[in-house]
Amino acid sequence: FFCSAAMAPRTSVSCRRCSWGRSARRPGTACADASGRRPTTRRWHCSTPRRGPAPTRVFEAEKERANENHEGTDFPFQLDPFQLEAGRAIDEGESVLVTAPTGAGKTAIAEVGVRLALSRGLRAIYTTPVKALSNQKFHEFRSTFGEGAVGLITGDVKIRPDADVIVMTTEILRNILYTELGSGSEPEGEKTRLDFSRVQAVVLDEVHYMGDEERGTVWEETIIYLGSEHLRHIQLISLSATLANAEEISAWMRQTRRQPVKLVRAESRPVPLTLFWTLRDLESDRAELQPVYRIDDAGDGVIASEFMKSLSQLKEPAPDFRSMLLLLRKQKMLPCIWFIFKRSACDQAARRAYKTLAKRPLLKQRERALLAEMMEELRRSHPESVKHDLVKPFLCGIASHHAGLLPSWKGLVESAFKRGLIKVVFATHTLALGINMPAKTVVISELETRRGPGYGRGVLTHNEIFQLAGRAGRRGYDETGNCVLLNSPNVSLQRVLKNLMQGPAPVDSSFTAGYGMVLNLISTLGYNRGKEMMKSSFKNFQCQAKAASETAGGELRSAAPTTSPAVRKLEQRLSAQVRVLRALVGQTQAARGALVEDLYLEGELPLPCLAALDEEGESLGQGDGSGLTPCVILEVTEAGEFLCCGEKRLFRVEARHVAAVGEEVPGETFQGTAALASGDLRWKRSSQGFFSAAHKLQVDVLRNGWGDTLAFVGVDQETESAIRGERRKLTEIRRELDALRLSDFDSDGGEGLQEIEEWLGARGQRFDDRFKAQEKELEASWRYSLEDTVTGIIAQTEDVSLAEARRGSRSRMLGLLENAESYERVVKEFDGRVRVLCEIGALDERTLELRPLGRVAAQIKAENELWIATCVTGSEIFMLTSKELAGFACALILRDSLRLHSNVECTLPASEALYRSLEGLEPKWDTLVELQVANGVDQAPFVDARLSGLAEHWADGATWQQVRDSVDLDEGDIVKILHRTQDLLRQVGGLDLVPEELRRTARQAADSFQRSPLTDLL
Repeated sequence: FFCSAAMAPRTSVSCRRCSWGRSARRPGTACADASGRRPTTRRWHCSTPRRGPAPTRVFEAEKERANENHEGTDFPFQLDPFQLEAGRAIDEGESVLVTAPTGAGKTAIAEVGVRLALSRGLRAIYTTPVKALSNQKFHEFRSTFGEGAVGLITGDVKIRPDADVIVMTTEILRNILYTELGSGSEPEGEKTRLDFSRVQAVVLDEVHYMGDEERGTVWEETIIYLGSEHLRHIQLISLSATLANAEEISAWMRQTRRQPVKLVRAESRPVPLTLFWTLRDLESDRAELQPVYRIDDAGDGVIASEFMKSLSQLKEPAPDFRSMLLLLRKQKMLPCIWFIFKRSACDQAARRAYKTLAKRPLLKQRERALLAEMMEELRRSHPESVKHDLVKPFLCGIASHHAGLLPSWKGLVESAFKRGLIKVVFATHTLALGINMPAKTVVISELETRRGPGYGRGVLTHNEIFQLAGRAGRRGYDETGNCVLLNSPNVSLQRVLKNLMQGPAPVDSSFTAGYGMVLNLISTLGYNRGKEMMKSSFKNFQCQAKAASETAGGELRSAAPTTSPAVRKLEQRLSAQVRVLRALVGQTQAARGALVEDLYLEGELPLPCLAALDEEGESLGQGDGSGLTPCVILEVTEAGEFLCCGEKRLFRVEARHVAAVGEEVPGETFQGTAALASGDLRWKRSSQGFFSAAHKLQVDVLRNGWGDTLAFVGVDQETESAIRGERRKLTEIRRELDALRLSDFDSDGGEGLQEIEEWLGARGQRFDDRFKAQEKELEASWRYSLEDTVTGIIAQTEDVSLAEARRGSRSRMLGLLENAESYERVVKEFDGRVRVLCEIGALDERTLELRPLGRVAAQIKAENELWIATCVTGSEIFMLTSKELAGFACALILRDSLRLHSNVECTLPASEALYRSLEGLEPKWDTLVELQVANGVDQAPFVDARLSGLAEHWADGATWQQVRDSVDLDEGDIVKILHRTQDLLRQVGGLDLVPEELRRTARQAADSFQRSPLTDLL
């Protein structure tokens, strides 16, 4: 969208189309050749005007050009309407939530935000859910923005963390925000602080991960912390797959960040997608494909023939593997990704496919030569990463891809697939988690999946099917994408179509409060404010929204008693009195505005000067000037608006809002303030013609005695007295009406109150202890609100009668409470963890300040931070060597890293000193378990030493071959365990409250892990 001038300088060239000299990514790039023909490679040209950039107009010009011909943009395709809509919103400074099908081009929107930040000399952060995707985005962005402009931060890698564009996992950003909020909990030597004042945009990719049970809390925390007042200048660019409750999530973001968040939705795909069901011809034993579902510009729907519908309830075996593979090749549906949910089955399928297609080559000779070169390069650089039993399939264009493979091998497969050299990839579902590997066809081999302990197996949902199927259809290459659903003897077509027609499932919050979160919130905000911040969670928002939908409208009205004739008569008098008062105030404001315009538009009085603003005419008839806002009038704009500077806000108002004026203020006091108002401020309208925006100027003239020299304008004594009389009449009618309605209300015992008290009594709570009640008299009604101090829920009702308002709020609160119990469990767990922390000595019971153990736990990033902190601060490990400490750390993180089968054992033995240190943890384990059970915290600490010998020998210099052969695990899993062990060692090496000798030993152990394949980066 924007020119590349903001990128790292390379070679100075001139754009042939506009002759505007700029920096280029590589020598010789330009918009087009001299003849103006479309270039064959990806080119760019300057989209900024010659007399300096105007970012707020660049996007519109680029949009028009993109609609005519995509040749003038940085994207090799014409932009879709949803991309243009999102880009325009970002260009105008708004945050966005973009939901679109997989493969629709959401990354292009992220690039818009990054380019805009760079064009203004600011920074951008791009976050992903997993490290593999961060690595991929890092490499993609380096080729797009220049190597020097992009950095990477993951758990074990830091590359140029001071770059203008930083790629990281969402968890890393959450940890950095902990530090930004003031906890100082980053380990010494491992600090990663960012100057957020220079960050313009944060991209949160795969936001639908908020619903993930293990990692969803990280997304919620990140969004909540970015809502802090000093971080609200940051644009939040949230990207997600299609969401059923996108409006709900965007509304929560708006509430949390207190600023607009534009929702941009794309329902259609840039490349249509057809889903096929497989049939098996019993006579010929061949596979057939029947289209059953399609997504295109017209929407999505079933396209199954009557014949297929008649077979929709049948269950039969899937076609033969060999015949299915040959069918894909015959119908030119390659390249394809064939999803299989078991790693070993992926490798086995690759070998079977090689045998099937060995005599039917998929590749040309030149392509095979390129693959051979890539393989030789891997043999030279990372010989231990070569998967020998998969080399022959790879050289024939067939590969497998799953988390059990080493990073370098996976990187080789991904690179070859993107270059079009791999025609068939057998992969697990992890390939669908955002990694950019589009294909022409996707095959889903299993339509059932395990749902976890106690849940059995279930048919794939709409979300799960399209998370996989979304990889089909390459933009710019394929007219349509294909997804083949291999039928299963346990799943009928009818069940699959039913799930597809149900549409995407909503994302439900999985918010929980761990020890690390509790400690960091208390450290940064204190107990009360920390607990208050939890009320900003999406879980609490969903609870309130659900209850609001159930208690809205007619239910409350139906509970109201029949209005008596006396009440109806008073209500009519009240309505008439309100109209009289409004008319009188409106006329007075108009006269006041005319006088103020004469004084200042004609230049009779000098500016700037002291003044007081009256937004709604509330000061009229009060006699004492109450309700006025002190300010200084700076200037009158060409539009006739008065630009005023208050103590904390700037105002743009109409003349009728100026209630009083005073003496002149020296002009140098506010020099430059008017120019500030024309800058990038967020103006908020609170009423007709009254706008305000926050500022940080020092306005000393408003501090003391500001009203001594002010004089009211446009209101004579007679008018003031008349308004005062009408206000007095209105107050009397209200009191009389409220007394009458309150007597009716008291006669029925206070509807709603008894039910709430019963609900609270079952939980051992009292109404006055849990709720804060507030009532306010408005112009023509009463507003009554109840605030639940536990969940932060507020039930508010406005009615002409205070009694009616009370009745409505109590009834509404009862419904809210019944739907907020899931969030209340989170709040109880927060308090339970606080009690555990106090009893174990991590928090001071009286002041709730962090003690040494608590400070260490706040620095740890793990599943059970308190348990890890307890272990690393005990005397059991102080005498361990570096290799023994590595084995000790492995025992603590193994349960968090991998769920090992009970029969997995390692042939590399651990040392006796290591076993003794682990045995010494048993009393501490017993104490923590007992405290957690007593306080309702369900998070058992674990110690598993089965692979401690593996970590110990790796730290002692064992070869990869020795480590790999010592245990029956996939190589990728071994790397994952060693990486997690190394990460914990690095954390211990940076703790500032453990002995220096232990820190030194931990750093030595972490350094000893630094060799291939652990150091391989995709």
